[in-house]
Amino acid sequence: VGDTDFQYPIIQGTIGYGLMNYLSIEARIMTGFGEDEDTVGGGTGRVSQDWEYTLSTYLKGHYPFTDKATIFGTAGIAHSKYDQKVLSGPFVASGDSDVTDFSFGAGFEYDLYEDWEIQVGWTMLHMGDSMTAQQITSGFTYEF
Repeated sequence: VGDTDFQYPIIQGTIGYGLMNYLSIEARIMTGFGEDEDTVGGGTGRVSQDWEYTLSTYLKGHYPFTDKATIFGTAGIAHSKYDQKVLSGPFVASGDSDVTDFSFGAGFEYDLYEDWEIQVGWTMLHMGDSMTAQQITSGFTYEF
């Protein structure tokens, strides 16, 4: 819906499997909390969005550049469902959207202790022709 900027917290779960030294596969599930509003049409209208979920699968290439630090890149497919409502302006409408499209990202991992590491990442989700979502994540990882 035009040039909107929605921001809200999300929670994400990730499971992965190492295919070889520098390549793994990951599956992720993510959901948002609450909804956010933004102005559209030069300030003449308001739109709200509620992110329901995203399911995604990635190939993850990683390169350890020290004994403890690794950089990584991801590329894959993401399926997202969200609800958008036009709250004011020339048209008032609402509807759910299901979108499956390409997604990619990059990040950094640092080994803390034995199988525990901290991770910081960025992901770009393409959501059809007119919308993208950028996600900044941080968290802890445990390797089995």
